This record gives sequence, C-alpha cells and structure tokens, in this order.
Amino acid sequence: MSVIKGVVWVFSATILTQLINLITLPYISRQYDESAISSIGIITSVLTLFLIFSSFRLEFFIVKKDEALVARFTQSLFLLTAFAAVIYSFFLLGYLVYKGIELSWYSYFLLLPYLIGAFWQNIATFTITRSGHFHQLAFLKIARASVLLAMMYLLNTFQLFGIIWSLVASVILPLCFYFYWYKQELFGIFTGIHEKFLLLKNDLFKNYHAAIQAMFNVVNVQFVAFYIISFESQKIIASYFFMEKILNAPLNLLASSLRQVIYKHFVDNKNNTKKLLKSYFLTQLVLFFASLLMALIILSLGTELINFILGDGWNEVALLLNAYVFIIVMQIINIPCTSLYLSIDKMNVMSHLETALLPIKVLIAIYSIMNEMDIYSFIKLSSVFVVIYYSIVSSILYYLLLNRDK
Repeated sequence: MSVIKGVVWVFSATILTQLINLITLPYISRQYDESAISSIGIITSVLTLFLIFSSFRLEFFIVKKDEALVARFTQSLFLLTAFAAVIYSFFLLGYLVYKGIELSWYSYFLLLPYLIGAFWQNIATFTITRSGHFHQLAFLKIARASVLLAMMYLLNTFQLFGIIWSLVASVILPLCFYFYWYKQELFGIFTGIHEKFLLLKNDLFKNYHAAIQAMFNVVNVQFVAFYIISFESQKIIASYFFMEKILNAPLNLLASSLRQVIYKHFVDNKNNTKKLLKSYFLTQLVLFFASLLMALIILSLGTELINFILGDGWNEVALLLNAYVFIIVMQIINIPCTSLYLSIDKMNVMSHLETALLPIKVLIAIYSIMNEMDIYSFIKLSSVFVVIYYSIVSSILYYLLLNRDK
C-alpha cells in the first residue's frame, strides 16, 4: 500500500476515533463521579509508562524483521508483555489505593487483562504496519473507541467498576479481530520460552540505544502527567484527564495518521539521504502550520470549548489547556523525529539527549515543589524547556542528514 493510501486510511479512522472520544467526554463528565474520573486518568497516564517498560520499545523492530523471523519475534514480544502485565498490575492497583481510590480486591483480575490487552494492541499496531494493511489498523482504532463508548454507556451505574470493565472490553474485543487476521501469531506464544527469551535478549543487546531512548522519552513526555498524579488532588487529576483527551485530539490525529506510515516510508528509503531529507522537511513544515493553527484555536476558544463539551464546573480544564498547549505544539512538530533517528540507526544520539533531559526536568520539579509553585506555573515553566529541547533534537537530526554521505 502506498504512503498516501496508508495515511488516508489511518487519518480517516483517527478522525472518526477522535469524534467518538469527544462524544465520550461530555458523557463521562456528567455520568461519572470525580473519583471514577480521577481513576481513569491515573490508569491511562501510568499505562503510557508501562507500555515502554513492558517491551523496551522492541516492537518498533517488527517493521525491520525479515519473513523468516518476524512471526517468532512477535510471539516473543507477546510472551514478554504478558509476564510484564502480571507484575505491573500490582503496581497499578497499589497506586490507585494509595491515591485514595477505593477498589475491590477482584479489581486486580480486571486490571490484569486490561494491561495485557493494551500491551498486545501496541505490538499488533507494528505488525500491521509491517504488513502495510493500514485498513486493518484503521478498523482496530475505530473498534477500540466505539467499544469504550458503548460499554461506558451501558455500565455507568457501576461507576469505577464500570470504567475498568469498559477499558478491558475496549482492548480485548479488537484483539479478537487481530488474531483472526494473524492466526499464526496466536498459536505458540507460550511455547519455547527459553528460545524466545534469548531472541529478545539478543535484539535488546543490539538495539539498547532505542530501548533507552524510548524509556526516557516516555518519562520525559509524560513528566507533567506523572507530576500531577503524584502531587495533585483528585479534582486536578480528573481535570488533567479531560484536558489531555481534548488537547491530544489533534496530536493523536496527526501522530496516528503519520507515525506508522512515515516510519515505514523512512525504513523503505533509509539509504536515500536526499529523499529522507526532503520527506522530513516537508512533514515538519506541514506539522508546523497545523500545530500553530491548533494553538490559536485553543487559546482563543478554549474556555467556550470546555463549557460546551464538559458543562459547568470544569474551569480547571480550561486553565490547564491554555498552560499546556505549547508542549503539544512542539510534540506535533517533532512527530517524525524519533522514526527518522530510528531509521538511520542514530538512536544513540537520541538516547543521550533523552538521558540528559530527565535530570533537568527532575530539577525543575524539585524547584517547583520547593517554591510551592502552582500546577499552571509548573506547566508553563516546563513548556519553555520543552521548546528549547525539541528545537535541539530537530537541529541535530538535520545536521546528521546533511552530513550523512560525507
């Protein structure tokens, strides 16, 4: 499938998915209580970190594997993340209890399949990307959002318990379709454990820079979210959940439409420096204007948008939205960066940059806590640093491309 057709398929599906998500938000804000909304914010924020530490970002290399190895490598990742889900579910359950969110003991048996389903969906995304069947990826995206909306509507009387059930259904049901299409990956996941362990160990050893970069990148990108769920009240956590869903709509729209397709395009043309440079420049230029337009709309209409979608009582969402917008702008502009670094085998550069970034952000957090800075000022301070950092990341990538053949 061509790049254009792939983008059209995923872009169309992402538009529909984001519309479904926007329909979900006003329903959640009116039908679920503050504790339930806070819990879903914690679960979805922490999941982003778990996704990386479940597979060390090795799923990216599915796209690069040859036919003889790809099925066994994918099965190995399914096995690894299944074991990781068992461990991480205890941490997630404990953290929800720590934040004062009451959970029944049997919630563990729901959080575990949710994590497994989320981890496996992440792997499935790259398997489909490798095959080039982006219409399947589009279907899975729509299915996940639709199932979540339907289940939250049906189970709203159960509040937190209903939310967890909805999350489980939204990841498990789409996976049934995936394994129907790729049956060869389902059978044999839990066999040959030692062989699969050695395969992943060797791949991780060869690509450790990518794993390091991925782990630090997610921690850095989600740093504000981790700060909020660690130190703020349930009200702020709930408000951040809504803000993130609204503000991430344009980010997801562009990232989901481009990341997998552009990554495959970069891999297919990794030896053509001129074509890579041109593709990267044009993509960044388009994303620059798209992100600026998005920022202007949010800054001028943010409060009215929040009141329309969520109703009264969510003023904190508008304040968070205005403070966080420039972080999203830079994330949009730099969507193709990681994919290109990975394609040209320069992830060691990215890993060094990400490693240097984290302690600086920790110092910013410590400074904010010591000076009793409110969350909005903390986000604005983080925004300044994010702009500087992403500008450096992009500049180094241009330098590497321009001097690649010298």
